[in-house]
Amino acid sequence: MQSQKEIGALAQLLNWPLPENWTAVLTRFADAWPNYLEYQISFPSGEFALITLGRTPQFLETITTYLQEIGGDNAALAIFQNMRQYVGQATWGLKLVLSHHPEVQLYVKKPLPVPEVLFWLRQRQGIDDAAGETIEAVATQLEKSHTHFVGADFTPGQPVRYQIYFTQYVTADKAVQKRIQQALGCLGLSTTAQQQFDRYHPLLAQPEQTLWLSVGLSNQQIMPSMKLDYSGVRLGVAGLLMEDLNLSASQRDVLVQIGEQLGVDTADYLGLRLADGQPPQISLYLTRQCRS
Repeated sequence: MQSQKEIGALAQLLNWPLPENWTAVLTRFADAWPNYLEYQISFPSGEFALITLGRTPQFLETITTYLQEIGGDNAALAIFQNMRQYVGQATWGLKLVLSHHPEVQLYVKKPLPVPEVLFWLRQRQGIDDAAGETIEAVATQLEKSHTHFVGADFTPGQPVRYQIYFTQYVTADKAVQKRIQQALGCLGLSTTAQQQFDRYHPLLAQPEQTLWLSVGLSNQQIMPSMKLDYSGVRLGVAGLLMEDLNLSASQRDVLVQIGEQLGVDTADYLGLRLADGQPPQISLYLTRQCRS
């Protein structure tokens, strides 16, 4: 794999310890990486993940085998198989955190009606009534009848957790900002989280770009956070954000070195996670390979 040296260099730069057998994961999904490869780099944790896409039965069966090998339990595997049956033909995103405790997240890249998704989640005991009503309220505030992605975290050793994604097309006025403010209110996030959104949204949002929003579910309940993924954010702007969040100068230096290492000036997406009781978390998404 051409990017193997690049991955190793980034992990070293981030001080992220790769497991001894990490190249075997690359080999297992060797058919997918040439078509799509994306890096996710998170601050301040330094977490490093790889993302790829696929839609063939072979790709999904390879995921099943991998989940079995890393200790996925039968209940989680059954949810994955049922998810495949419900969704039908679709493109799937696969996120792998390369660590000594492997993490696996899957994303269905297919618009699905909100009532269908909630019905499926209730059958899987992935959502309770109150959380379902909250998702409906968020969708209403965002003026969305369909999800854009549905994600599931199949990391072994924990119950399956879910993510519901919506999108907003940013316009020059403040209509989108107001809708997101109302959605944050539906989630019951604190005034602090809402103030953080008001401060950073004008910095990161660009007109005529798509903004992604996601809400998480754990143990049938809404997680007290929202993640916002902004398109086309320059690394220099990401540095301003990191400075404002009091991230260390050494981490901001790492950001500069990432740009130099990859020869890029702009992240395809910058993720900003707002949550009660903790400072915002940042993720950079950098696409390295993409075939139409």
